[in-house]
Amino acid sequence: MNEHHLSLPDEIQTALKIHDENKQTYLSVRERFEGLRAREEKHRKTAGAAEQQAMLDGATWRKLFRESDGVLTKDIRNFKRQELDSRELALEYACLAGELQPEMELCQIDTYEARERYLSSRETAFALYGDHCLTTSATSLFALPEAKAFLQALQHKKIIIQRDIKKDAYYREVPFYDETKAVSSEEARRLGEVLFSFIDQASTALSTEDDAIWQSLAVVPRDDFTTGEQELKNLIYRTRRRSELNSMMEKQAQTQAS
Repeated sequence: MNEHHLSLPDEIQTALKIHDENKQTYLSVRERFEGLRAREEKHRKTAGAAEQQAMLDGATWRKLFRESDGVLTKDIRNFKRQELDSRELALEYACLAGELQPEMELCQIDTYEARERYLSSRETAFALYGDHCLTTSATSLFALPEAKAFLQALQHKKIIIQRDIKKDAYYREVPFYDETKAVSSEEARRLGEVLFSFIDQASTALSTEDDAIWQSLAVVPRDDFTTGEQELKNLIYRTRRRSELNSMMEKQAQTQAS
């Protein structure tokens, strides 16, 4: 936690700390999931390549076998042996990929849940820090002499808006309307349009956010590994599936140990 963090109210410091921890946990779990996916994909591709090689070797020795009219030459024996070896390798690599499935799916659930916790803590920290920045900057801004002149001009604009509303027949001829509430709402709307027009114009000239905290609160993009399935949004499904996957992994460990 840097000096900027320590100068913030305790509530915001806590929220930022929780966010940073959840973010790092999410990135760590996601990296592990990416690694499992890469291993599973490598095994499946290797299995596919071995199967293709087996088919090629099988086609080759059968062709030679017919050309030799059934005489088992050295080449035929070699290609026949290579076919069997390749098929065995293909099977073993496919088994490796299959054995990774429970661990990989369990890690996918962990990744999904870690991202949900991260996003939730990010929303909390973002709102608290945003309100803090707005309050402190507004307080400093309105203490300036130029701000006082602006606020005075804004009061005059408010009077003009109030006058325009009073002239509007709509607010005099609709008896069922809560006139006071309606006028107040319209006044706020028009005054807001004036303020936002100034804010929008001034904001276009702003440079990219250079506040380190705001940068840390930028959302980590979702990637292909964490899109997940619709079922992952269901807590009951995740709980049940987690139990099933843990049981599968226990059985795998027992089988490998025996």
